[in-house]
Amino acid sequence: MTKYKKLYEAYKKTLDENDKLTKRVETLESQRRALVKELEKKEDHDKAVSTVLDALTQNLEKSLKAKNIVNMKPEEKDAVYFMLERFIHLIGSIKP
Repeated sequence: MTKYKKLYEAYKKTLDENDKLTKRVETLESQRRALVKELEKKEDHDKAVSTVLDALTQNLEKSLKAKNIVNMKPEEKDAVYFMLERFIHLIGSIKP
């Protein structure tokens, strides 16, 4: 084989490897984009859960500051108990 044929073969081999690496980079970039989207969804979910928990906490505080639970009517007690139950359920559903 002549020197030029060897260089040409090496050049073709390098081009093939470059194509393989380019495809691998594209695959990795698409996987990275998918992971970033998944992380953003999780952060949005966590923010929404935090907002709901904050609102429930404020509602419970307002209810208990406005009136002692002993002096509440049965409907008011039921509403407070429902809020507490929902609050506990939401806290239990949060995964660390």
